Amino acid sequence: MTNNFFEPEVKTQPSLENIDFTQSGELMLTNLGIKMSSPSLDNISPWEFAHYMAVENWLTEYKPQPNANNLEKVRGFLEAFHHLCEVEAWETASKILFSQTNLPNTKELHKQLGTWGYYREQIELYSRILNKSNPELDCILLHGLGWGYCYLGKSDSAISYHQQLLDIASKTHNRKAEVQARHGLGRVYSWLNEKYQTALEYHQQQLEIAREIGDREEEGYALDELASIYCGLGQYQESIKCAQEGLRLACEIGNSEMEIKFASNIGSTYGVLGQNRKAIPLLLQVLAVSHKISNRRQQWVALDNLSLCYSSLEQYELAIEYSNQALEVIREIGDRYGENISLEHLATVYSRLGQHDTAIECFTSTLTFNHQIGNQQAEGVSIVNLAYCYGCLKQHEEAISYSQEAMRIGCETNHNELQGLALATLANTYWHQGKYIRGLLLVGKSLLVNPPWQSNNGQIIFKKAIEIISNTLKKLFNPY
Repeated sequence: MTNNFFEPEVKTQPSLENIDFTQSGELMLTNLGIKMSSPSLDNISPWEFAHYMAVENWLTEYKPQPNANNLEKVRGFLEAFHHLCEVEAWETASKILFSQTNLPNTKELHKQLGTWGYYREQIELYSRILNKSNPELDCILLHGLGWGYCYLGKSDSAISYHQQLLDIASKTHNRKAEVQARHGLGRVYSWLNEKYQTALEYHQQQLEIAREIGDREEEGYALDELASIYCGLGQYQESIKCAQEGLRLACEIGNSEMEIKFASNIGSTYGVLGQNRKAIPLLLQVLAVSHKISNRRQQWVALDNLSLCYSSLEQYELAIEYSNQALEVIREIGDRYGENISLEHLATVYSRLGQHDTAIECFTSTLTFNHQIGNQQAEGVSIVNLAYCYGCLKQHEEAISYSQEAMRIGCETNHNELQGLALATLANTYWHQGKYIRGLLLVGKSLLVNPPWQSNNGQIIFKKAIEIISNTLKKLFNPY
């Protein structure tokens, strides 16, 4: 059966004014400049024709509401993509994926979804056309899938896709794809698994290859990752050095989004060092710029770090305000890993305010998540915070048990700062038991591991120790 019945409809129906079938059997959206390879009209089925009609309608007729969120603003592109996949028009579907959205300050559709934080939608798009076109496209899709799953906290899936990308890149001698794969693998190992040495190797390889092939953008990304890892390893000056080098590079190539990443990195490191007066102006600047360009992830980073800074300055109301904003943003994105980080920071503020029961609820939640994803060092941080809270509540058995577990993890992972924190929580517990000499010895050991002039945690331990000792002496010498 032929489709002659449909031919007059194509030529006369007013709603198809932007659509045309060429002699070669391509469907053309004239005002968008997109050619869709399709069967000739004589062979097209009513079902296929309905999908092509839907593509035309979604791309030319769909108008989002004035108050629509970012996802609704690009709904027409997304729906058109899925209709094209239904008729297996893979090449044309990929053109939709890489089309500009015509919104202010936006990138190609698939990249823009990532900037907005719609990782699940990204993954759905990439998965539909993976292995449907050509190896070059598959490299881009694997790269995107690896990052999407990384942001969702699914390390096994993220590693699998990045490793597939690395395998293809090695076989095809695609140096660009190789540097991207090493970038992705390094990020997963540092973020989700906290295997910093493994991550360091991947990012050093990324930096070396990027410089070999003259890819300045990937060079910048490598410096950003290295700065983050050096900060995690406690090598703060090395971290700032990498970030400042990256910031200069970002300015040279005119990449404003990369500029705010480096400014954020420097601000975060100053915060970890306890130099909050330097950190806050940088982070506020990052927050303003990231809000302007709708970079939700960078907004979250700035908000979360501002919460930490104000908490260190004992401005707890501001800390809670920024922490709640950070949680709101990261939950909208759907990033469980990021949500867990913000929840941990919010719990720390409640703990410092003496609201230990509320803090314990939050820390228990973060401990469960960290255990599920196999992040041992992050588990240790949750455990050491629980130890402190139970110590303050004078539930000594729980406090000592958690402190010892945190110390074990700190030793197994060579995490000196965690070991120092575990010693401090033990000191806190013994002090609340009236074992003052033992408590003083342990807090002294803790400060040797985390000197207050080298780290924010050291400053916090020192301040808290002075406060507890002062309050205890007051009670001893003025019991009434």
